[in-house]
Amino acid sequence: MPTPVPGRGEVLFRALRIGLRLRPETGMLESHGIAGEVAAVGSGVEDIFPGARYAVQSVVGCGECDYCFSARENLCPKAYHIHGFGEAGAFAELFVVPTAAAQAGCLVPIPDGMDLDAGLLVEPLAFCMNGLNPLP
Repeated sequence: MPTPVPGRGEVLFRALRIGLRLRPETGMLESHGIAGEVAAVGSGVEDIFPGARYAVQSVVGCGECDYCFSARENLCPKAYHIHGFGEAGAFAELFVVPTAAAQAGCLVPIPDGMDLDAGLLVEPLAFCMNGLNPLP
């Protein structure tokens, strides 16, 4: 695949670790849990730098519903971008994190002392933790 070029507000991300999930109903193997580093940033990106390590949170909510206001974007009925589901996602060495995802905080910093293998589990663990917490 050709190397994507990040546009304004977008981040070019290099997947270094991915988790896999098989969806039995479709037989599709999807990435679920991504850890890696920023390869490049588009114009207008100020707080994210090449070489920084992140886990990728895969759901971008609408930012307007009760679920989004209560930090439960995974339940948002209008979620419009689920990164790595139904697209190349982390199966491509380099992929673009859309502006909306970068602005919504979908890149979660991996601390310097944390191994990337552990960083890979940040997003799936968050799904489990959110599933245990009742809605307010």
